[in-house]
Amino acid sequence: THSKGAVRAFWVYLLVSVLIDALWLYQYSALQPFTWEQMQQMTRREQVAVALTAVNVLYKLVVVGVSVRLQMLLGAFEAAELQGDRPGDTSAAGGTSNGGGAAPGSLA
Repeated sequence: THSKGAVRAFWVYLLVSVLIDALWLYQYSALQPFTWEQMQQMTRREQVAVALTAVNVLYKLVVVGVSVRLQMLLGAFEAAELQGDRPGDTSAAGGTSNGGGAAPGSLA
């Protein structure tokens, strides 16, 4: 499916965004050098910018982890689909999930 490739592209580009944020924090933010004393000397606006960027990086890392897991699940689903045993597929048994027979024109 195309979904697996789309998810991979999403998390790869999100990881690039994390690297850019980390570079900004390290090189260009008011937190240069990266010490506790320097953090105390920053203005409130600079502290907020650094804090929000750090929270944003953490959030993005969580999303990258979820996206990698989703990509793996889509890959497993695709492999199972190619073998013909999709999880939850009741069409081989000729019925529906509640045990009844499916009508000829039904989507069940």
